[in-house]
This record gives sequence, C-alpha cells and structure tokens, in this order.
Amino acid sequence: MVRLKVATGDASTAMKEFEELKDFASKSPFDLPGVVDASIMFRNAGIEAENIIPTIKMLGDVAQGNNEYFNRMALNFMQIKSAGKATM
Repeated sequence: MVRLKVATGDASTAMKEFEELKDFASKSPFDLPGVVDASIMFRNAGIEAENIIPTIKMLGDVAQGNNEYFNRMALNFMQIKSAGKATM
C-alpha cells in the first residue's frame, strides 16, 4: 500500500485505487500483489490514471488467467509505453 501511495501521490487516491485493484483481483485468477505491481509500473510509465484499471483488465483478458503471462505482458506493455514503440 505504501508503494501505491508513493505512486499516486496521496493516501486517498491510493486507497481508492487499491480497492479497485482488490476488487479486480478478487474476481480474476490474478493475485493482488501482481495486479498492484502492474498498476505501479503503468503509473511510472506515464499511463493516465483513468486508463490503468482498463489496461489491467485488457491484459488480464489476453493472459487468459495465466499469472506468468499477465506479469510478463504487464512488463512488456510498460516497456513499450515508456519507449514509445516496440523494438526487437
């Protein structure tokens, strides 16, 4: 929760986002720590706050319930977003 507070900039925003992430994780096969990590990575990559949960849901759908795929795709998505393009 502390990392999320640092990433969001304040406790109330962090708590609201944490509740949304917890709700998503409870309805999906993904673990809460992985979902929170993805959220923090996306914020650090400059993804707008209103797009974080939809992006996590999209990657979760693509990963089809596989935690390893979800974590890998979240990292790759963050890298692409940071670089502005995909590279080989």
